[in-house]
Amino acid sequence: MECPYYYGINRGEFALVACRNGQKTANIIKSHLEDICKEREELINGMDQDKLLSHPGYDYFMRQLQFINHVNRNNGVKVIETEIKDFKDGEVKPKLVNSIAGKDVYIVQNSLDPRHPSETDHNIVELMLMLNTVKSAGAGNTSVIMPYMSYSKQDRRTGREPDSAMAILKVIQTMGAQRFFSMDLHAPAITGFSDPNKMIINNLYASSILMNYFEDKGLDMWVAPDTGAGKMVRHFTKVTGLPMALGYKYRSPDSSHEVEEQELLGYVEGMRVGIIDDQSAGSTTLIGMAKKCKENGATYIVGGVSHGLLLDDAEFKYRKAVKEGVLDELVITNTLIQPDEFINNNPYLKVLDALKFFAEAIFETHVSGSISRLYQPTLRKSMFGENHKI
Repeated sequence: MECPYYYGINRGEFALVACRNGQKTANIIKSHLEDICKEREELINGMDQDKLLSHPGYDYFMRQLQFINHVNRNNGVKVIETEIKDFKDGEVKPKLVNSIAGKDVYIVQNSLDPRHPSETDHNIVELMLMLNTVKSAGAGNTSVIMPYMSYSKQDRRTGREPDSAMAILKVIQTMGAQRFFSMDLHAPAITGFSDPNKMIINNLYASSILMNYFEDKGLDMWVAPDTGAGKMVRHFTKVTGLPMALGYKYRSPDSSHEVEEQELLGYVEGMRVGIIDDQSAGSTTLIGMAKKCKENGATYIVGGVSHGLLLDDAEFKYRKAVKEGVLDELVITNTLIQPDEFINNNPYLKVLDALKFFAEAIFETHVSGSISRLYQPTLRKSMFGENHKI
């Protein structure tokens, strides 16, 4: 079905641009977008035309068809070709090969490469320069896709320290981004660090992805390894009806990863438990809580995190924990791209696909739909309230 006239709201043609460390992520999102377009086209074309014309969502369906027809005319979603030049003094210079004038541009960048964490700041600078390049080339609306946001742990200031999370987002906003997409920001309050009249921050959630995987594991209890993960785990309990236990930890102010003290508040004896957190960098928090659960009689222990940073020797710590029977499995998502060799060397590791969520969020944004429709109704009520409508 052809869209009879323009149904978009301040939308140009769609363009996907990848920074160097976002190329693999962009290609996965591209593939998901093409699949979504095919699914939506089949759905709309299969509807009774008379009912479609009188449907209250008719304009929404036509906006979808407009996007789908654009993708079909271009033989799929295209990732705009770029050239990124490195200089001997460490500088970087991105360049667009194709025109993006007047188009709605979605720039994909992973700020962290887990195997090369020292390049994080370089990746962020490259994103800023790409934003400047895109705006200078005449792009319409510009959005940033950063599945894992570096500096999100630095969301508050103690003493003579920077508000790093706010500073990063302010720079992204200043460079011309109208939207910023990420997943499970370490502090949900980060979504308020930007003026929504200038840049909207969309924080997506991996909860439903993790819950769907754990559905067949026969779990009896959810465990939050620290108070920071408590709200995330609370959503799991509301959706599944399983109880939760809460962990407590104290981290030395002089260390970003080492935990000095950890306790478990709750009864886990004889239970199969899932330990849920937004990220695992050095493994200390999750493995420490797994040990506490084991000491308190848990019979099966699985860890689930949105972002598997797994830095330094975390790989070997998890491997040791599995070998010693402290942990049965670790589940992460592909918000950060781990090398195939890394995944193959760690059979205890299960990687779930979270990038389809970003593809769906891009699709809904481009057709002026509702991103909250991506979540199942029970989870949507838990996160947004009983009266939330899509």
